[in-house]
Amino acid sequence: MLAGSIAERYVPLVGVDNGLDMRCHDYHLSRYEVADGGKTVVLHLVRSYPGEENDRSCITFHEVAFYNFIHTDGALITDIDEISIQEFIAECGEQLKEWDRKYGLRLFENLDSYAETLRNSRYKVWRVESAIGFWGLVVAREVKNT
Repeated sequence: MLAGSIAERYVPLVGVDNGLDMRCHDYHLSRYEVADGGKTVVLHLVRSYPGEENDRSCITFHEVAFYNFIHTDGALITDIDEISIQEFIAECGEQLKEWDRKYGLRLFENLDSYAETLRNSRYKVWRVESAIGFWGLVVAREVKNT
């Protein structure tokens, strides 16, 4: 599966300090929801281990332009990292063109204009990784953790 090979090639964006301290490491994905016609994506996470009090965390992406999740089994989230738009386009470019052809992508005309539009419109890209069963990308203007 192509998306799996894309997930394996991603490298964290070194030196990016987005000021976020998201509670997600070793949290289980309870569910995710897509709202507002795909413009809001929420990851509902729970940390539940014997001898510890349960802790819940919601990661909400606002003004979403694109997301793609591969969810094959129960998911243990390890990281949510911001990556550069340049890296996103370089790694996913061919697949983005195919997704646009098959399904249509918001703001997409071609790869060059897509990257420029995302940058000029203040979008950011986040990669969601897990130890098992889940991988994803979200392009949005904002992310909040509650």
